[in-house]
Parts: sequence; structure tokens; C-alpha cells
Amino acid sequence: MVIIAIDFGEKKIGLAVGNTETMTSSPISIFKKTKTGFNWAELTNQILEWEPSKIIIGKPLNMDGTRSDIMEKVESFGKKLESLIDIDIEFYDERLTSFEARQLDEDSEMIDDVAAKIILDSWLNNEYS
Repeated sequence: MVIIAIDFGEKKIGLAVGNTETMTSSPISIFKKTKTGFNWAELTNQILEWEPSKIIIGKPLNMDGTRSDIMEKVESFGKKLESLIDIDIEFYDERLTSFEARQLDEDSEMIDDVAAKIILDSWLNNEYS
């Protein structure tokens, strides 16, 4: 089964793709927000191109497990995406993924797709190990 993971940010969205049979994943792209917002058509086309069975969106919790300030925006993003494509969406804990992504690629400011891969790897390990 093909899975897409999304690391939502207010300025950038990272995407990764994975497979539950091979237990592999790869970062695929980063979408930057423009003055008019995210390019929803481009984002949905990129997702649909992979024909995923599920979309995992990183759920930004505080370290103590409480909702972070950005959680409402993430849920709003998820609802908008759900209205555009008919694919099951699940939110998954993303604590420390950006930190871990920076550790893997200290030279780059563009870590959102790597963070999405980390979210997806964590989900795969939790669901299929």
C-alpha cells in the first residue's frame, strides 16, 4: 500500500512517499506558500500521482503531549485537503521530527520533505512492526 506523509508548516509543506510492503520511504517535494497561499492544485496533483491509499499528516504536539499552537491550522489544512481528494487522512504524532531532520541534513534549510519521511518511517514502524 502506498502512503503519503505530509509535514505541514505555515510557510512550507514537505511530502514523502512510502510503501507498507517494502517498508521504505523517500522524501519527494517541498511546497512553499506564496502570497496567495499554497498551490492546492499542484499539491493535490502531486499526491494523486502516487495513487496513495492513505495520507499521514504530522500532528504537532507539545513535548508533554498537549496540543501545540499550530494544531488548529494543521487540522484546517487536513480538512481542506480531505475536501479536495477522496483519500483516508490520519494525523500522527510528529514530535521532534524537524529536530531529527536537521540532524540528518545540517547544511540545508529545506528539511520539510525529510521531516515528512521521518513521520512516515515512524508511522510505518508503529503500524507494521
